[in-house]
Amino acid sequence: MKILLISCFMTAATTIHAATLTSDTANKLMTKSGCMTCHSQDTTKIGPSYKDVSHRYNNLTPETLAYLKGEKPFDYLMKKVRTGTKIGVNKNWVKSKEGKTYGMMTPNPASRISDADLKDLITYILTLK
Repeated sequence: MKILLISCFMTAATTIHAATLTSDTANKLMTKSGCMTCHSQDTTKIGPSYKDVSHRYNNLTPETLAYLKGEKPFDYLMKKVRTGTKIGVNKNWVKSKEGKTYGMMTPNPASRISDADLKDLITYILTLK
């Protein structure tokens, strides 16, 4: 019972903290961490826009569910940001709605963005509409 209560408290604390992340704060953190080199909130650059990421993982298609292989979108995104992908492996983002193609995502280690900040950013990104 104690473990369940601690788990619920930690989840609520993370959610409350992430909910305080404003667009301005998120943009500053994304820029500081190097995320904005490849992404932006609204438009496709080298990688998909964060609004596209949010749409994909909040509106799960059979194709998206297949490559998630049972993982929750949040956990999948945490892992992918940390490990990156190899050229040609990231076929899940082959073409954007603007017609741009992707192939590789570089890993972003904890030295670039802490786990706590990454959790907050992913939580924020998944709220974008």
